[in-house]
Amino acid sequence: MTKEIYADAIGEITFAQGAVRIDLVSLSRKYKGEEDAPPDFEFRQRIIMSPEGFLRSFDMMQGLVGQLLEKGVIQKHQPDNGLPSDTKQTPDDEFSASINNN
Repeated sequence: MTKEIYADAIGEITFAQGAVRIDLVSLSRKYKGEEDAPPDFEFRQRIIMSPEGFLRSFDMMQGLVGQLLEKGVIQKHQPDNGLPSDTKQTPDDEFSASINNN
């Protein structure tokens, strides 16, 4: 039997002592979902892998992001041309995306 682990997000990714450490987080039981309160996350589990394993995982995630974009599950955010002058533009090879709830 395979054990499945659920996480709401990755809380932190660090590199220490030759290994990549990925902290998985979930919403706190105390969080009630109020719009004016930011989500409160709690550490749940840590994944530790080699840099090579991390890069293979990253490649797989990039592939899935491409599939989700193609299917319309998520959409790429377009840069806002009206940004204040002190705001740094995101390079073309980076992007943010959001879930399409339509």
